[in-house]
Amino acid sequence: MINNGGFESNAQTLRLLTKLEKKYQIDGNLMIGKNRKDTRVGLNLTFRTIASILKYDSKIPESKNDRDQYNKTNNMNKKFFKGYYKSEEDVVNKIKKNVLKESPKYIKNEFKTIECQIMDIADDIVYSTFDLEDALKAKFLSPFSILFASKNMLERVKDKVNENLQCDLTTTEIRDILFGLFGRFYEMDNMMDILRKRLPNEKDFDFNDTHKFPGYVKIITASAYNTSQLISQDGHLRTDLTSGLIGKFIRGVKLDAFNNECPPLSKVSLYDPISKEIEVLKRLTYESQIMSPNLKIYDYAGKDIIENIFKILNKKGNHELLPMDFRDVYLAVEGSEKDRTICDFIAGMTDQYAIQFHSKLTSRKPGSFFMPTKSTTLS
Repeated sequence: MINNGGFESNAQTLRLLTKLEKKYQIDGNLMIGKNRKDTRVGLNLTFRTIASILKYDSKIPESKNDRDQYNKTNNMNKKFFKGYYKSEEDVVNKIKKNVLKESPKYIKNEFKTIECQIMDIADDIVYSTFDLEDALKAKFLSPFSILFASKNMLERVKDKVNENLQCDLTTTEIRDILFGLFGRFYEMDNMMDILRKRLPNEKDFDFNDTHKFPGYVKIITASAYNTSQLISQDGHLRTDLTSGLIGKFIRGVKLDAFNNECPPLSKVSLYDPISKEIEVLKRLTYESQIMSPNLKIYDYAGKDIIENIFKILNKKGNHELLPMDFRDVYLAVEGSEKDRTICDFIAGMTDQYAIQFHSKLTSRKPGSFFMPTKSTTLS
């Protein structure tokens, strides 16, 4: 889609809610009405509701040349553009007009409603906690490995956190943040309780005793490691850990400024320490999971499947391979919207459906032609 508006997840979400979901149509059963007017309205949500997912108030340049020109004009080197597609420009203008109808002077300002800001914060909290839970479950991470992450890992986390938050944290400060989140396993009171349980006959613990100290260290370390492994393996403990973090992060949300003239554009944010904790955790789980060799293999395979499906469907006459509803739209639209229709079809696939569909297009496994498939959309 490089010369047809690209592909961007936020833009696709807006398109999904306002056009692709098949709940309501203005013109009866027609998806494309008279005079080429697109009558699809997706879920037919209110403008204020749709505004809550409009994270980036900018139209994505249509072609590679447009993007290069944008970078040249603004003296930038942006590789990825976030915003909305040209095809949804009318929808965005309607959203602004209706949400800001009592405050039209804000139309040309940066548009991001208070609900959208809350959703944005909620996204970050989800990424930082539920991805952590997945990482623990899949054994990519454990509390123990988080606390003693390698220097290289901390360097990568530090660079991304500083870039995203425009701050200047050191790797030592990154590790301090992680100990603040998970270091309760190493608090002195916990260590003393462990020693008392394991050595009930010893009344006083002398950490200067060179004979006994190694034994103390062995007991504490083994206990901390076992606790770390148990949290990774026990679903209840994992949920308890992430629930505690979610509660802490939610309590870190603050109202920055209430806009009396235009309440929808009031500002919310996170307290600085909480913001850093969320970003550190988010980057750590990303670096340990998404960038891991194991997942990169599946990532590569998935990319290959998606590209191959697109190439096949985009060949002359192969629109007939599309399901009937997408085929009808493909035949009704013109120009770059034909590519966008193929893109919409692929973007709405689940992993399993994409693999099955690709297999049918490229192989002749016995029975594969008769295996029922179902076109699904992203939730």
